[in-house]
Amino acid sequence: MDLIVRYTACQLTNESDRLPALSGLAKVWAEAFASRYVAGVMVDLLPAELLWKRKEHPDDTHSRHIREKLTGLPSWSWCSFPGSVKPDVSHNYLQFYTKTVDNITVTVNGNISDSIYGEVTNVTIELMGKIKPVIMAKGATQHELKEFWSMPKPVNYWPESLELSFDDEPIYNVEFFLLGLYVNNINSTYRSEYVLLMEKLRKKNEFRRIGVGEIARAVEFEDRTSWFDDVEEQTILIR
Repeated sequence: MDLIVRYTACQLTNESDRLPALSGLAKVWAEAFASRYVAGVMVDLLPAELLWKRKEHPDDTHSRHIREKLTGLPSWSWCSFPGSVKPDVSHNYLQFYTKTVDNITVTVNGNISDSIYGEVTNVTIELMGKIKPVIMAKGATQHELKEFWSMPKPVNYWPESLELSFDDEPIYNVEFFLLGLYVNNINSTYRSEYVLLMEKLRKKNEFRRIGVGEIARAVEFEDRTSWFDDVEEQTILIR
């Protein structure tokens, strides 16, 4: 991730070269750690590899230009983002968390294949996890315009802290989805969960990434429940 942080801060002459230019290093990494590599991530490290966020908001004109060059790259990988990225949380810190997704499969053109070190298209993640729809809006108070959150269906409680980072501009008044990735597993009065922000595509149970974040709430000591406990697991596809 340290290398990716430095690499995404560079300005390549041809943005479409971003994966081919890393292919030599990627092959060395994959062979050294006996891990499969696809679209800029080590498959064995998923879902931790999904926890990246934009370092700064890219210039809109430059962003659109780059995105045209990156068509076909998976939304969940840093390689599809037209700007600098950074980790949302270190992999070492995740030792205090339990992953809440399972049966993770990465396919290229519908096939579970070997490592692919260069340019790729039509790469998807299929996994089992829990998702909740949410809506973010802006409402005027007496002194300022504030963001507030709601859910299409009633819930028993809402997290006290929401730190969500959108890859592009925040989405207001439109339903999007939170996918639980990790929940902290230590005895504490503070329950923290890392989530992936997604929007739904046309096909059933298909989504694309739009950001990442952390939600948190106060709990009783030794309470290890998740905010997603009241929804059923389902199999989804992330493009």
